[in-house]
Amino acid sequence: MSTQRIVAWIIITTALGLVGAMTGVGIQAYRITGMPQAYISTAKLVATNELDPNFNPTYLKEPPLYSYVIETLESEEMARRATNRVKALHPDLQSAPVKIEVNQLRGSATYPIKATGPDPKYTRVFLDSLIDEFLAYRQDLRQKKGSNEDVISVIERASSAFESLTNWRLALGLGALIGGTVGAALGCLVGLSIVHRPE
Repeated sequence: MSTQRIVAWIIITTALGLVGAMTGVGIQAYRITGMPQAYISTAKLVATNELDPNFNPTYLKEPPLYSYVIETLESEEMARRATNRVKALHPDLQSAPVKIEVNQLRGSATYPIKATGPDPKYTRVFLDSLIDEFLAYRQDLRQKKGSNEDVISVIERASSAFESLTNWRLALGLGALIGGTVGAALGCLVGLSIVHRPE
């Protein structure tokens, strides 16, 4: 095996690795710039208890409160009610799809809500309307079924929506890594064929 062939192998592997990395970065950049803009508005609810100051929100009488809050706020029925409320109170706003995600902070009675949509004003107004409809729904249940001990209240109304930025550094780095690996592997195979070619 000649030194020239080994050097050629290294050069080809390195060159194709670089080409692959640049291609991966280009693909990721194109993908990121082609994504539609998204805006996020956030809010928080908290569960308290009228009678018990040491209230544990994790489990209540059926259904568990944490499951009830999350499933109800993320339901199609609440989305429909919120959409109708926005139309009634803000007829100037054009309807847009808004994705709702609700979690429960570990070990607490706090429920952060994240709304993501294509229009900043509509997203914030929709989230506020969703919260109002949820609280109204809860109030109706309390009146129909008698007073419940658990109370859900707002600790943060919908924030002004901010643009959701893709983690472009991670995306570009991943593109470079995958593209570079594929390119280097291809270069290695091409280089091997040169090294082992009969003289």
